[in-house]
Amino acid sequence: MDTREDTGPAPLGIAAVLLFTPDPEALAAFYRRHFGVPLRPVNVPGLAPHWACDVGRVYLSLWPSDEAGVPGTSSGAGGVAFQVRDVASEHRRLVDAGVRSVFPPRRTAVGIIARLLDPEGNVVEIVEALPRPA
Repeated sequence: MDTREDTGPAPLGIAAVLLFTPDPEALAAFYRRHFGVPLRPVNVPGLAPHWACDVGRVYLSLWPSDEAGVPGTSSGAGGVAFQVRDVASEHRRLVDAGVRSVFPPRRTAVGIIARLLDPEGNVVEIVEALPRPA
């Protein structure tokens, strides 16, 4: 029995991270305050007002829950990962500021990561890349 799936062409990259929330302005304030993400209000003809910015090469946008276009979509259904220089110190700073931790820094195959939650229940990972072996 052939179990391969036709997956089609691989994506070229991640165009954006979209988070849906009942209060985009409040969630934008959280990301600005704790992660330094410069989210700003965006008004584009044909789209609902939302908050957004570029983080590196990825567009991060916060949308009102009802803009997901799927009945019953709520907050807490997405996530974002930020690369940082020192996961341990960032995790400590965030927890001290009242951000809820899911797990503290741990070493993984992709680097050192810690997982936290934003006020909507979305996962926020902080990642510290490990030096590649020579």
